[in-house]
Amino acid sequence: MVRRTLSPPESMLRHRPVEAILWIRETMRLTQTELGNLLGGVSQSTIARWESGYHKPSQAYQRQIVPYLQHLLDTASPDDLPASLLDLVSQVAERNAVGTVLPQLQREPGMEGQGTKGMPLLDYGDLERLAYEGAIKLEVTGGVPTWEAFPSLRHQRLVDRIRATIAPRGKGSGACSCSHIADVYFRFPDGSLKRPDIAILCTEPPDQDEAVTIIPDAVIEIVSRGYEYKDVTLNPSFYLAQGVQDVVIYDPAAAFVSHHTRAGVTHYYAPVQLSLGCGCDCAIPQ
Repeated sequence: MVRRTLSPPESMLRHRPVEAILWIRETMRLTQTELGNLLGGVSQSTIARWESGYHKPSQAYQRQIVPYLQHLLDTASPDDLPASLLDLVSQVAERNAVGTVLPQLQREPGMEGQGTKGMPLLDYGDLERLAYEGAIKLEVTGGVPTWEAFPSLRHQRLVDRIRATIAPRGKGSGACSCSHIADVYFRFPDGSLKRPDIAILCTEPPDQDEAVTIIPDAVIEIVSRGYEYKDVTLNPSFYLAQGVQDVVIYDPAAAFVSHHTRAGVTHYYAPVQLSLGCGCDCAIPQ
């Protein structure tokens, strides 16, 4: 039986879980509560026990944490790592016969889908082809590609329930029409390719086969398990930088809602009625 070689993030969580989790939280400037929300509703007390060394994250939570560690490794310099983690990563690099201190996985930085056991990792060209063939959902956010299997029936029904509540707050020629579309590709000015769960537009986009190039006025994203980094960390700042007025992130597992605007972020627990800056109202169900 051939034992699979652990990646650097996996080795961190197995051998240095306290240092690894503290490094994530301090580098991303998160409180224990915020890190717990990022992982789908882990309690603050559980994060505290992980950081104190009283308990280790389960394998299921380790799989959720790995993409965050990998992203930080992909973007960090050796000086950014605590000495104990740097030593561990160097040992892994030597075992894997990789000539750099911070080895990259065989994928684009930030790529969250990692193939299945016994199968080679796909390169970006393969992923883009599969996306256009309808096999996977691919996004490129500020140069960071992420892919995932198409959403579940539960996820899509939640999208439909939210869309049914979207309505303009005012009337007249200057009011937003609150046109909304689900799971359609948008091409942003920086070349990023996004497929938001729900995009709200004040201007009805024309029928077209290629990606929509109109900037949405608001976006609603529903957090998918295993893709928290993309949904919670990448999406809000990216969309706001591209000119989207309102970015709503809903984690149904924790019933946690974040409403991001240029003025800041407001947190709620579902169910909640939201008034969007673009002139639309919507409801986030529990």
